[in-house]
Amino acid sequence: MNWKLSHTNVKIGCFIISCLCYINSLWGDFCFDDISAIVENKDLRPGTPLLNLLQNDFWGTPMHIEGSHKSYRPLTIFTFRINYYFDGLQPISYHIVNVLLHGIVTYLFTSFVSEISDNCCIALISGLLFAIHPIHTEAIAGLVGRAESLSGIFFLLVLFIYSRASNHTGLIYCIEMVLLYLATLCSILSKEVGITVIAICCVYDALYTEKIVVLNFLLPTSPIVWFKKYSSILKRITHLLIFTLTILFLRIKINGPGLPSFTPLDNPANYSPFPTRQLSFLYLCFINTGLLFCPSFLCADWTMQTVPLIESPLDPRNILTLLTFSGYFMLGIWAISDNTYDKRLVLMALSIIIFPYIPASNLFFPVGFVIAERILYLPSMGMCLLVALGVNKLMKIRKVKYLCYLFLCITCLFYCTKTMVRNLDWSNDYSLFKSGIKINKHNAKLYNNLGHVFENREQYQEAEELFLKASGIQPDDTGSWINLGRVLKAQKRYNESELALKTALQQMPNITEKGQSFRIAPNFLNVYFNYANLLSQNPTRYKEAENYYKTTLRVRPDMPEAHMNYGNLLIKIGDFDSALSHFQMAIDKKPDYADAYYNMATTYLKKKDSATGEKNLRITLSLDPNHIHGLVNLANLLLEYDTLKSRDEAMLLFKRVLEIDPSNELALFSLGLLFSDDGLHQQAEEMFLQTVNVNPLHKSALFNLGFYALTFKNFVKCIEYLGILVANYPAHFRGIFNLADCYMHISDRENAKLYYKLTLELDPNFTPALHNLGVALAQENDFLEAIALFEQVLILEPSHQNAKIYLDLSKNELYGKSKH
Repeated sequence: MNWKLSHTNVKIGCFIISCLCYINSLWGDFCFDDISAIVENKDLRPGTPLLNLLQNDFWGTPMHIEGSHKSYRPLTIFTFRINYYFDGLQPISYHIVNVLLHGIVTYLFTSFVSEISDNCCIALISGLLFAIHPIHTEAIAGLVGRAESLSGIFFLLVLFIYSRASNHTGLIYCIEMVLLYLATLCSILSKEVGITVIAICCVYDALYTEKIVVLNFLLPTSPIVWFKKYSSILKRITHLLIFTLTILFLRIKINGPGLPSFTPLDNPANYSPFPTRQLSFLYLCFINTGLLFCPSFLCADWTMQTVPLIESPLDPRNILTLLTFSGYFMLGIWAISDNTYDKRLVLMALSIIIFPYIPASNLFFPVGFVIAERILYLPSMGMCLLVALGVNKLMKIRKVKYLCYLFLCITCLFYCTKTMVRNLDWSNDYSLFKSGIKINKHNAKLYNNLGHVFENREQYQEAEELFLKASGIQPDDTGSWINLGRVLKAQKRYNESELALKTALQQMPNITEKGQSFRIAPNFLNVYFNYANLLSQNPTRYKEAENYYKTTLRVRPDMPEAHMNYGNLLIKIGDFDSALSHFQMAIDKKPDYADAYYNMATTYLKKKDSATGEKNLRITLSLDPNHIHGLVNLANLLLEYDTLKSRDEAMLLFKRVLEIDPSNELALFSLGLLFSDDGLHQQAEEMFLQTVNVNPLHKSALFNLGFYALTFKNFVKCIEYLGILVANYPAHFRGIFNLADCYMHISDRENAKLYYKLTLELDPNFTPALHNLGVALAQENDFLEAIALFEQVLILEPSHQNAKIYLDLSKNELYGKSKH
């Protein structure tokens, strides 16, 4: 192997390989957390003020409310917003950016290793391993993982800036430190882990700028001599420390009151007693180290019982924990004993592994997950550097040189293959959760998530089976029972749905007593909300539903969805004013809640207040221009005004509905009527045809198609459409009469008589049917009955000229023949 490569070629080569390795991720869809962070996040929409990005969390929820996840990454959201501006919700553009960002991180990381090692071999191995490492698939193929790579870019830029600033003084130092603070801030605003770069800057300063022997620095002989000897680095570290404390203070202020609510199922060890909690968290360090070195078993979710708790010091897994920490400790002790080339690089590698891992380690404060592969994106840099150092060292030993080449080639082949296969897992929710279940068969959340996939496809039976499986694996998972209840409700199996939701209710604390405070995770609170929604379907149980909505709002008065659905219930009860009050509260809690404005509009319309109803419908559409119900209702309201201007606007609104939903039958039919009124018969007929294509039994569309066919003498089509209409709506009076007329036109008097008689059964005094039936009978020479019908017509309508004419003709025919 020829290692004599230029540093530039190594960097460019690693960049290209990193992009090629993720090329098959470009055709993936939005999946998992992408839905919440991108597809449903209104902060991406051009109409949302940019200021909202600084006020809301990663998922678009205001930071100050209890339901916020408290993850603050406005810069990452801003990049998603740019994607949305140029390409809407086309996943490929987001994937392209993610892959390019990973390529840039790879280039910068390879450059950084080149700088601190001045060795092409080490830089190449480090950059290559980082470029193709399978642990990165969640961060690259999963779009929300952009926070990792974006933060990583600024993270590495900070190291580059500091490597220069630490060697300067005066104005140049000040300028470079300002740039460093800005880059650090950008890293933090991309993802919070960016703040750990400050610690790595301190390590770099000690090892490369001051060339300190860390052991001597940590064990000073005399404080005065120590301060004097290290005054320059202490000064720089003080600047960094002040900046760090300032950022932490501001971050706490932004965080708002309280921490995010997690559940024992999100992170079981966090809710466990001593020593289970400590032993389990320490064991996770071994798991994460294993994933860094051998990423064979990757999974999108590691919550619940995926990693069984360590409840005893005698658990054999503690040996693995001990070996992991012993390995890091011994490597660290060896490295701090002197400031040689190898030891400096080892310490840099260890610092990059350890410091970015600490915020998500659970060792100092709890987080909402057990293991998350994407949080290993930055630590993997340290691992890649450490492996590169070891391989480079072994390559200098002649006996194992070619064995090292073989090991490296096999590792790279495995990593690359695993990454590309894993990219396919991340292509959509179904493949992602299906692959997860293969790895973690005892993770109820994965079954729930796969169930949601089928539920969204309206494949309720498959979803039900998965939710049942989840509740069997984790019987105390309230969410599984809520999901089961919801999917049973969708199948109209209300009794079974209620049983499932009652099971979920039994797992909740008793919150009916006043004077007590409770902290319940928002997802678990949904059990009261869903149970209330179920009860609200039954008019005899409205009072029970109301009580559960009140319970929900007592615990979470800031839950806009609860105010919304309670308002809907109040409308059913007939209490419009109280409903409006709750819709307003929903808007107060969530000012961009388009559905709440829509419900206010429909309530005002029920109260015959068209002006206020129209105002709220227009607000609805300003917040959500694609709000189908808002567009349709505003169009219908404008038609009621019966002015040329309002009619034209209504037509534009219906056309807008069809741009969003080409199969919206209400818009199709309404446009058909409008075209018909304008005399545009061909366009009208086309709209009615499209309506019937969407809903083959659309009563009014079938009638209008039959009417058009009759008018334009297409009797075959007339019989087809009106035949379907009458077969499915036997009491459709005009349809039956027109069908009879159609048969008369083709001289099928038997069917004509049949349908005229059916018409008269519905309205015995309908003169057109009496007259036409009489004509049919006269044509068959049944003059006696025809005369009776014409006489009945003239009794009901004395001025009916045709009846007089046919009466005279029939009498002449009847009595004239009698005389002969």
